[in-house]
Amino acid sequence: MDLTDAEAVAGAATVTGALGTVDLVVANAGVVLGAPFERAGTDESDRMIDVNPRALLHTARAFTDGLLATACGGGRADLVHVGSVGGHLLFPGRSVHCATKAAAAVKNIEPGVTATEPGADMRDAGARESLSRIRAGLTPLTATDIAEAIAFAAAAPPNVHVAEMVVVPVRQGSSPGGRGGRSRVRTSAGNRDRPPRRR
Repeated sequence: MDLTDAEAVAGAATVTGALGTVDLVVANAGVVLGAPFERAGTDESDRMIDVNPRALLHTARAFTDGLLATACGGGRADLVHVGSVGGHLLFPGRSVHCATKAAAAVKNIEPGVTATEPGADMRDAGARESLSRIRAGLTPLTATDIAEAIAFAAAAPPNVHVAEMVVVPVRQGSSPGGRGGRSRVRTSAGNRDRPPRRR
């Protein structure tokens, strides 16, 4: 499904609602197209803007009614945005990507270096090589790691809102600043550091 197509996303929400209640929506789509600003194509910037913040808005709008209906009925309802540590830091050659990741946050899961597809279709050879070097220098997170972080955030007690969770490989550091070996978790009760819950 093309998440940049608002009508297509709305159609998916309609089908999902017909199958039952909506209690958890995860907006995971993202595009990383790095290049030095003077060489970056406007079409690549447009694509990141269309997918990173805009698709999130399409998803949120399409599923809001279903989530509110679940919540009003006494159930748990969550909207999770898988963002990036790029929403906190500016990386060389990725100014537009970082800006799009900082643009929106709901229940925000922000992965560091992850062994997933984003970045594979960068046109700029230097940016592709830089990302490959970064991934080779540590053990990247996996999709399962991110799924477990989402499950942790969604399983918080009803009176706790995990607003933001930065999840990075141990060798990348614990937070955008790269200190320690723990994930940073921000809840509606304030800012505090704590390790992920062990299962």
